[in-house]
Amino acid sequence: MSFLSKLFGRGGGYGPGALAESQDPLKSGMSFSVDYVGFENMGKEPTEIFKDSEEVIERLLVSVQPPFRRLSLIISDTHLVVLQAPTGGNREMQMISNIPIYRVFYCGSHSKIEHANSVCIVAYSRESKGMKCLVFLCASVKKSQALVNVVAKAFQNAYMHWLQESKKLKKAKKLAAKAAASKGEDDTDDMDPSSAPTPTAIAPKIEVELSAKDQVLANLGSLDISDSADLESERKEMHKTFSKRAKMTRPDVLDTGKLDIKPTDVDITSAQAFSDPLQQEESAAASAEAT
Repeated sequence: MSFLSKLFGRGGGYGPGALAESQDPLKSGMSFSVDYVGFENMGKEPTEIFKDSEEVIERLLVSVQPPFRRLSLIISDTHLVVLQAPTGGNREMQMISNIPIYRVFYCGSHSKIEHANSVCIVAYSRESKGMKCLVFLCASVKKSQALVNVVAKAFQNAYMHWLQESKKLKKAKKLAAKAAASKGEDDTDDMDPSSAPTPTAIAPKIEVELSAKDQVLANLGSLDISDSADLESERKEMHKTFSKRAKMTRPDVLDTGKLDIKPTDVDITSAQAFSDPLQQEESAAASAEAT
């Protein structure tokens, strides 16, 4: 089984082969080839995220010299996964970073034309207990725009799925309370939303064993590797994060620095023209295993 098969699994519409079966490629994941520039810690939630992220991009492009490391950024409505192609004696794709989509705070590119092919992703990091800004470069401005829009769409999908599950939970709570009242029972304490069953589409189990070498790869810095084995903690964190966003005017809309672009406007089919088919990466990994 190749790396991507292990990563996304083959059940529940998350395997690479499920792309043809799903109307939404974000269920299987969309892959973009990017050059990794670097990262900076940004502390707590930045007050001027657009300005601060552009400054990070400018600083890194000055301080970090090419050639940059070519990586694959796979975007799904559950996670952002950064992979490195097989190198040296390694025969499988290596997972460099695994960021749950609900942790993403901002995703955008630079407003200046000379840096417009850049993409920065600002997400909460357990490692630094604050926001971390990752900076990548795309082959073209159109590709960077497509990537940003797809991340925003993936975030919206995740939030809307959580919202639907929350509504189902509230309905179940009301029915339980009504049933208990009709029986004269007084044990009608509120159910803890975090105890609700986790939808597979929100926190899929990632069955990947990471060696110490995989976790600390040279020339990549300390990218945040989330412990996806701790699904209980991740589920509670997701509920807390989305519950906080629910108080916003448009909680499903991820900040991209462009108010005129909304996730509902994203044409996934068009964006696929700038992505790399997952099947190709799986075949490459399979070929490496066979040699």
